[in-house]
Amino acid sequence: MPKGQACEACMELSELDEQILRLQEHISDLKARRREFKNKINHQHDPLFRNLPPEIVSLVFAKYVEQANFEFLFESDISSKRGWAPPLLLSSICQPWRLRTIQTPELWTTLNIHLKFRNIPLRVTLAQQLVNYSYQLPLNINIFSNEYVRVDGHTTRFSGVLDIIIQCATRWKHLGLSVPSRMYQYFSNYIGAAPQLQSLRLHPCDSKRRFWNINQVFDLPDTPSLKFLDISHVRFKDVRIQYENLTHLTLYQIAIPSFLKILECSPLLTTCIARRICGNNGSDDTVQCSPVHHSLTDLHLHPDCPEAFYSFFGHATIPSLRKLTYGGTFYSSPNFAACRPFFNRSQCTITHFTLVNAKPDVNNTLLQFLRGLPTITHLSLQFPLDYKWTSMAAFFYYLAGPDDAPAHFLPALEELCLESERNFSWSLLPDIFPANPSRSPRAVSGHASKVNVNRPLHTVKLRLFVPFIDRFIARSALRRIVLICRRGFNLHIVNRDGIDLIQESLEECGLEVSDLGLDVDTGGKKE
Repeated sequence: MPKGQACEACMELSELDEQILRLQEHISDLKARRREFKNKINHQHDPLFRNLPPEIVSLVFAKYVEQANFEFLFESDISSKRGWAPPLLLSSICQPWRLRTIQTPELWTTLNIHLKFRNIPLRVTLAQQLVNYSYQLPLNINIFSNEYVRVDGHTTRFSGVLDIIIQCATRWKHLGLSVPSRMYQYFSNYIGAAPQLQSLRLHPCDSKRRFWNINQVFDLPDTPSLKFLDISHVRFKDVRIQYENLTHLTLYQIAIPSFLKILECSPLLTTCIARRICGNNGSDDTVQCSPVHHSLTDLHLHPDCPEAFYSFFGHATIPSLRKLTYGGTFYSSPNFAACRPFFNRSQCTITHFTLVNAKPDVNNTLLQFLRGLPTITHLSLQFPLDYKWTSMAAFFYYLAGPDDAPAHFLPALEELCLESERNFSWSLLPDIFPANPSRSPRAVSGHASKVNVNRPLHTVKLRLFVPFIDRFIARSALRRIVLICRRGFNLHIVNRDGIDLIQESLEECGLEVSDLGLDVDTGGKKE
């Protein structure tokens, strides 16, 4: 081999390298062509893009994203393999879906972030991507963490994600913080204003420490558009926001002084749901006040102790109240006689009253309370499984309206829902409905009656806890109940398992009913 020339083996190796390079380029060209054909196939075989215009596809995507965000779980945040953010999942299907998703900014307006110590850089990248693709639309922010997350100014490991969210504060439409209360200061330090914020949710995850040990303040005073507030385990003085435009309020584990003070500072409030309202016990130094509210129409009150019960009904005045839901507690029985001063002061017209999981005392205060509210049109009584309301028979007797019953007992009642152990006679049930005007006044369970019941009652729903041996309606009352149904009234009687007791009773004594000449449809066959 002459000096300076390649040997035969080197020349063959060089030629092989050139062939490999040409083959690699050819493979790259084939892969590119394959992607093109795959995109074409995806487009031709895609039922959405093949049958619907792009605008309708965007609406379908928006509906899916809305439902997926509603069903959001704590572990299903923007960087979780188990629960990708809905728009990220849509954009990963194929190129047409990805382009349509990116071109629909409404899909990217919700950020659900769980502050975990893993995949922090990925969380930052995805959070920035969602913010960018949403353009300038209002944002819905939900941030979750556990109580072990520590925040120390700019040294926090989550400052990258939090800073992206804080920079968009002027675009916030909803903000939900289920984080340790010590993180509130981080938001308060760097947020100047949230002019578009309409909904705020503060549920500190260190709530097990009881609210009076939490001295962290959420300071966001410039919130002129705030309408919805949902807070728990905090005091009034620890949430510095604009209350004057609130219309919907949800509270949980709030001391009664703070609850009354929030009512006083929210003159436009129309709906309030207050659960587990507790006493003070010296933990809340909010000054006790006596609010007079002229806008609140719907109140759900669930006091956690007698102190909260008596404090509210002893200090509050709500002339505009129309719907009242009272939730009971396992620790005490409500004394409805103590509510009378509240209604005397308020002079409100209650049309909807709901009693949930309460155990009225044995002195018939509930019956007396109902007698004092003749404007009720919708009544719902839901008693615990282990409670037997001793005044139930008297309740139905009053509704039936014999001469010896109190006059004008619930005269405006239109709908009755009852969930309890059965403690009344079946024969009283048909008598509570308006009498047939074509017939003469009838007796009520053996008691003379000179007038027909004329209240506008049209719907009765009973969910009764009856023993198996007593699951059938008495034959003497069954015929009258069937006649009530045939007259067009909505009468539903089920047991705790949802079994229709009227249907069960008809199947048990169908021959007797047939003998009475009633043509009743029982599951497709005539009895």
